[in-house]
Amino acid sequence: MGNGEARFQGVLDTLITVMRMENRFLEWRDTESVSRLQPLKKGLADEYETLSPPILDDMKSRAAVGDVEDFKVLLEQMQDLRQLTRRNIHLLNERKVACAERVEALLDAAAQRGHA
Repeated sequence: MGNGEARFQGVLDTLITVMRMENRFLEWRDTESVSRLQPLKKGLADEYETLSPPILDDMKSRAAVGDVEDFKVLLEQMQDLRQLTRRNIHLLNERKVACAERVEALLDAAAQRGHA
């Protein structure tokens, strides 16, 4: 594994760990901890986007000649990252809906008090 691949692997591993932490915090409705993770997650995501194109190009060229053994782990981790991202988006959307429903109920209650 070259230096670029090792760096990419480290960023990917760390990003997956942060996404798992975010997932857990979302499940616990710990918005403060989710907020504190955002700068770290953003930095890692930016680094991932910078490092991934040459790695993906290398993976494609090596796969074309049947050399995929080294990349099986990376592919699995990239799939894990995709699944974690989808799960976190789902949890965030659920939170937004619940918050909107609470706001709507408060507005309805205020409107009823105004008419009473």
